[in-house]
Amino acid sequence: KSTIVSLLADILKQHLPHYSILIVDEFKSGNLQSKITTNYDIRCDIYADSLKEREFRGQQKSEVERALTQSQSTIVIMDAPNYIKGYRYELYCMAKSHKHQQIVLFSDIPPEISEHWNSKINRYPVDLLSDMISRFERPQSTQRWDNPLITIEPHLWNSPSTDNMESVIIQIKQLLNNRGKGKIQPNKSTQLTIISSSNYLQNLEHITQQVVDHVLRSQTSGLSSVDLPICFQNEHNRDVVLQITNSETKYTIGNLIRLKRRYIAVQRLKFDQLNTVSDDASIATNFLQFISFNGDLCDDEAS
Repeated sequence: KSTIVSLLADILKQHLPHYSILIVDEFKSGNLQSKITTNYDIRCDIYADSLKEREFRGQQKSEVERALTQSQSTIVIMDAPNYIKGYRYELYCMAKSHKHQQIVLFSDIPPEISEHWNSKINRYPVDLLSDMISRFERPQSTQRWDNPLITIEPHLWNSPSTDNMESVIIQIKQLLNNRGKGKIQPNKSTQLTIISSSNYLQNLEHITQQVVDHVLRSQTSGLSSVDLPICFQNEHNRDVVLQITNSETKYTIGNLIRLKRRYIAVQRLKFDQLNTVSDDASIATNFLQFISFNGDLCDDEAS
């Protein structure tokens, strides 16, 4: 992964001299470099503990956001195993809110090859690597947060080289050229509106509770999926649904309340920092997506 990132950065510097290239890697997040020795990698502890990993991803996200605010002419490369789709969605929203184009570069390597390479450097215990592979949520180009999606297969290369990365560079340059024809604008789900209302938290509580009640009613009615309450539906969120039938998570009232509290805490922090919020429809949309992507959190807390 990091070898590919280093090669990509070098090639981008050659092809796009007017852009600055900034790599945000795992070592920078949480100052890991000083905690890694020749005999042990502290990331083994992090990826073996869901709470530590969640905190670590938050640190990575903060580093990326800090990099995105530097300049529109900066290409930020996040060198991290972003294998959770909910996390990739958060990164997508963050990039769009800062009016940056986002690209997902997927290193598609068979599990057995990953295990073989890992055995050569002895980085992760076999059981931990197997667990990480089982939790991997493959990016899909049909999902807007995974699009554009560029897939490479390094295990088929004789060695990492410029020729192997040519298709990646071509696609990146095309995206940058298209970007110059029109500025990226935040959509309804990421656009923030400056307000001075003192009842913001009350409004947030009311909207999220409506969504919770709607999910519970839909589940009781035996529906296979849940869309937004009609009062919050518009042309921008008609495709937003929460799957119930095929979900491994049972959305009990206790689970939903826990997710609601967590979501409100995040939104309150944003409001305290920026004094900005989304409109009612976007709050409901983002909360339903938050439930969909973070249902596993309530299972962890309930167990």
